[in-house]
Amino acid sequence: MHKLAMCSANNKAALSLGLVICLFGVCLGAVYNVGDTVGWTSVGGVDYNNWAASKNFQLGDSIVFNYNPKFHNVKQVDSNAYQACDASRPIASLASGNDKFMLTNPGTFFFICGVPGHCSNGLKMALNVIGSAPQTRPQTPPPPPSTYQTPPQTPPPPPSTYQTPPQTPPPPSTYQTPPDCPPGGSQSHPAGSGGSPLPPGFQYPPAAFNLYPFGNQMNAAAELHYSSYKLACLFLALIAL
Repeated sequence: MHKLAMCSANNKAALSLGLVICLFGVCLGAVYNVGDTVGWTSVGGVDYNNWAASKNFQLGDSIVFNYNPKFHNVKQVDSNAYQACDASRPIASLASGNDKFMLTNPGTFFFICGVPGHCSNGLKMALNVIGSAPQTRPQTPPPPPSTYQTPPQTPPPPPSTYQTPPQTPPPPSTYQTPPDCPPGGSQSHPAGSGGSPLPPGFQYPPAAFNLYPFGNQMNAAAELHYSSYKLACLFLALIAL
């Protein structure tokens, strides 16, 4: 009993779910009345193929046949039976007078009236069903172009303007060789201090005596030696007096 109750509950749930799905599909699809206000009839002068061509049937849509069931019916047939108006082997038969047919498959559907002579008089229709229109996904805009730019190359450093400074010439030597003391007896003697001449026989140191052995590189020492030399000459002159 418990299993039967569970099975019954499952069946009810499945039926409820199926009903919800069906209702949901019906609500989503469009509903078209065949022939609009005229309905499905052979005396209304309606070209049902032109009427169907003016519509955009999609999956989930429904068409409704309104007619007098005493005089008409609806047969779904294949392409060959449609061309021959042959209702002997229909795919589906409708006869209530208010028949709703759901378009569940894409492709072409063919309908005729099964009453003899009505199909040949124009009570027939072929309609095309397309798949549901795909939802257009917004295209992702392309990424903006990169604004990165290669940094400018650092210019090379300017050529060096350094020049070797000119060599400073050595200062000219201001040293001059002092005049040789005149030898005794060959030249007149200069006056000493106080205007007295040098005594006879006094001789200056020989000129070959080199008081400045280091030349111009020791100017200060040479000047000192020269001053000492002059003082020595003067001292000797004073002694001679």
